[in-house]
Amino acid sequence: MPVGLPGPAACLRDPEGLRQALRQACRRCTARRGIAEPVACRLPPHLTVCRRHRLWIGSTGQPWQAGPYGTRSRDLLARHAVDLGALLAAFDELVGRVRTRGGRMVITHGGQTRPTC
Repeated sequence: MPVGLPGPAACLRDPEGLRQALRQACRRCTARRGIAEPVACRLPPHLTVCRRHRLWIGSTGQPWQAGPYGTRSRDLLARHAVDLGALLAAFDELVGRVRTRGGRMVITHGGQTRPTC
């Protein structure tokens, strides 16, 4: 049995714990198998994204623990969301231009060009 999931005996003793462990499976994964309605499944608490489809599949229903800098970081990102969106769009556009050139991509830092060996 996967770590972090209650066993059948624990589920019978604690139905609320089972309810918290059940979450909706990835809708694309279930659709691949011909299932149109939501499917409840037991998932480990840390699994909140479908790895195959990179879709958010929800949290465990537990309160989000922001950590010591989480709230300030979220506020900072929210304040600069428009600027960050513009920078990400510019980055995506540059990546698109580089990909059309057909050359080998080399990741550098500091804006300096480094020769490849």
